[in-house]
Amino acid sequence: MPSEQNQQQLDIAAERAKCTFDPALLTPLFYGGEEKLRRFKKIEAMVDSDPVFDRSDRYFLGRTEVTFFFFLLSARVRPCLIGMWLIHIRRPA
Repeated sequence: MPSEQNQQQLDIAAERAKCTFDPALLTPLFYGGEEKLRRFKKIEAMVDSDPVFDRSDRYFLGRTEVTFFFFLLSARVRPCLIGMWLIHIRRPA
């Protein structure tokens, strides 16, 4: 017998299979257009590829390492936040 969480996942997958339209066509609508979606994906790829954003071993760091980790993280987050802000503020010419 599947667990409750597994049953929920099965139910969601079944409902998605019943979809009569291509969900990928709605994605640009939610992001405000193709250009904003491209910019968002570019920043998302940059964050995903940067090891500073990796959380896998953060739970095993000491106090000094956590402080250094957040120092590095803050140095990386600022450009990303500015990029995200520009995505939502910049108007097409």
